[in-house]
Amino acid sequence: MCGPTSRFDKAAAHEYAGKYDEALELYKQSLAAEIKDHGHGYHDNPDVSTLQNNIARVFQKQGKYEAALALYTKSLDISIKVQGPQHPSVAATYNNMAVVYELQGKFDRALALHIQSLEIDIESHGPEHASVALHSCSAA
Repeated sequence: MCGPTSRFDKAAAHEYAGKYDEALELYKQSLAAEIKDHGHGYHDNPDVSTLQNNIARVFQKQGKYEAALALYTKSLDISIKVQGPQHPSVAATYNNMAVVYELQGKFDRALALHIQSLEIDIESHGPEHASVALHSCSAA
């Protein structure tokens, strides 16, 4: 993310300060720049996936759950395509989606995604890794 990095950093700062509208604007500008830079190849770009994940997270914080899930799904598709279905970024996105389903009261769906995330983390990192412990708590 060469060009949009400072924009990305500013977006993250706004997000963590609770300034979600400002964060969204900057994340969306960063995403547009990444898509423009990569043309039709943006579907194979992990930076696009990361930005979609970040925008989804802001939507989630704003209570826009359907918009968040739609972007998490797009991000997931890219991550699976580019990095493979057992990559830690795939696990992280499953976990993010599970949190949205929890917030919606869809606990069965959330649990299934937490378990998928946990299984990937165990396969990727081994059973003693910190992310495995974290996701074990989420799936409990």
